[in-house]
Amino acid sequence: FQVLPCDATPGAYSTSNATEAGETIANLAIIQLDAAGKTCVYNQNPTSDIFVDLQGYLDPSAFTPETRRLLDTRQPPPRLPVEAGGRAAFVGQPNGLAVVSIVATETLAPGYLQALPCATSPGAYSSLNVDRANQTIANLAVVQLDAKGEACIYTQGGGHLIVDLQGYLDPATFTVASQRLLDTRQPPPKAPLPPGSRAEVVGRPDGRAVLSIIGTETQAPGYFQLLGCTEAEGAYSNLNSDRAGQTRANLAIVPVGDDGSISINSIARGHIVVDLLGWFQAETDAVGAGRFVELPRAQRVLDSRATTPLQSGEVRTVPT
Repeated sequence: FQVLPCDATPGAYSTSNATEAGETIANLAIIQLDAAGKTCVYNQNPTSDIFVDLQGYLDPSAFTPETRRLLDTRQPPPRLPVEAGGRAAFVGQPNGLAVVSIVATETLAPGYLQALPCATSPGAYSSLNVDRANQTIANLAVVQLDAKGEACIYTQGGGHLIVDLQGYLDPATFTVASQRLLDTRQPPPKAPLPPGSRAEVVGRPDGRAVLSIIGTETQAPGYFQLLGCTEAEGAYSNLNSDRAGQTRANLAIVPVGDDGSISINSIARGHIVVDLLGWFQAETDAVGAGRFVELPRAQRVLDSRATTPLQSGEVRTVPT
């Protein structure tokens, strides 16, 4: 699937990838809307349903859209996949704070991928998770590029790597702060979250956190939702699971309460891992431009299950 301007030709990059029939999978995207407030979604796959959940808006000065492919280890063919424990470099704007879509494809084994400075040791957090061989899966990441414009993708399990640039954040807007906030597997042994339960994450009070949420060791299909701890669940989803034994990740932009708390609502029994990527400036901060403006609550703006599925090759308008 690709989210793109409605007059653009699809194919230059991807927003979300499906490997097999019957999958339910999500990915975050930062989108430039047109003068009428519209964007479109393209479906390459066989007939599929799609829904779009709006999380909020960035001030235009906060983000400079730029869509292009920075890395594809399949090109030029034939190319060997990156081996397990290996990494591949990509180059963008020097010192840029890049928003990139990371795609793992033709995977060799389960494991995690991490976007990181090339001289850094992996393992503090993950950017994308693979749970089997021969998978194609994507997730969004925010990556600080070095003075040469370089960063790396590490792959624990091996496979081919694709990096699609979505644009650059203004450094005055966003503070990079990579750390793990929650892992319900620790300390072992620990039971997975049952359906209908909540787990709490504590971060910086009154911030707008960019979080990677990972559902792992799932026991049934369902969804996970990041929300304020007093907010009712169910209006949207942040991460989806469609079978037992799955490991899936997605990015979310989440307002944090005065006490710094965020709740994870689980409708899919499984373990939850939450990695912090950084913070957007709050609306009350001194920086006037470049703020993330959340909605009163995230909202669903398109659900083709209520109308008709997307046909293969169809482009459909997303009303926002």
